Amino acid sequence: MKKALFIYLGILLSLVCNVSIADEDSDLIAHVIRQQWQTSDVKLEIAPIVVEGNHAIAGWAHGARGGRALLRRSANGWQVYMCGGDDLTKVHVLEQSGIESIAAKSLANKLITAELGMSVDARKQLSIFEGVVPVEANHHHTH
Repeated sequence: MKKALFIYLGILLSLVCNVSIADEDSDLIAHVIRQQWQTSDVKLEIAPIVVEGNHAIAGWAHGARGGRALLRRSANGWQVYMCGGDDLTKVHVLEQSGIESIAAKSLANKLITAELGMSVDARKQLSIFEGVVPVEANHHHTH
């Protein structure tokens, strides 16, 4: 009985720690995106944010525009390295961007699940961005 209780507490603790880490990553990711593209005239909405290892995808809406950002975590923190629309939901596109197959599948599945919790209009706005645009470090493109 004691052993089962310790196992249960260990699992519970790891889940709580993972939620805290995920929340921290989400906050850092949102900060990076806002720092890069927020303007004073229109608020930049960022949702959903999903993380798999050192990669993340964040949906964004900025006025009538919208899309998704693909991010990579390095020693310098999170950095946007690609923007796109529906292409960033496709496993083969994520693999072509350098994400390992298993991680790409997991990231795509997490994204699909997270987006199911959004309104139809919000999901449509994420699809507005056409194509895929690489984002070089310290360079901005206009949404």
